[in-house]
Amino acid sequence: MMQGVVKSTFPVLFGYIPLGIAFGMLFQDLGYPWYLATLMAFFVYAGTAQFMIVGLLAAGVGLTEIAISTFLINSRHI
Repeated sequence: MMQGVVKSTFPVLFGYIPLGIAFGMLFQDLGYPWYLATLMAFFVYAGTAQFMIVGLLAAGVGLTEIAISTFLINSRHI
């Protein structure tokens, strides 16, 4: 059973790899170290929010506004 699950997740995995690379490159272009992008991937579950945070950090927005925006994006799942 487990092999069937692993085989069925490969297409999804290969779809997320380019998105993760793109996110890491954007995050590093802002001057942040690569390991912070990895930490963000563990703590911020929504990929949309991760890309939004990159844009907000580039615009110089504060952490309060970033937290509120992330909450609003994630509230779509409620």
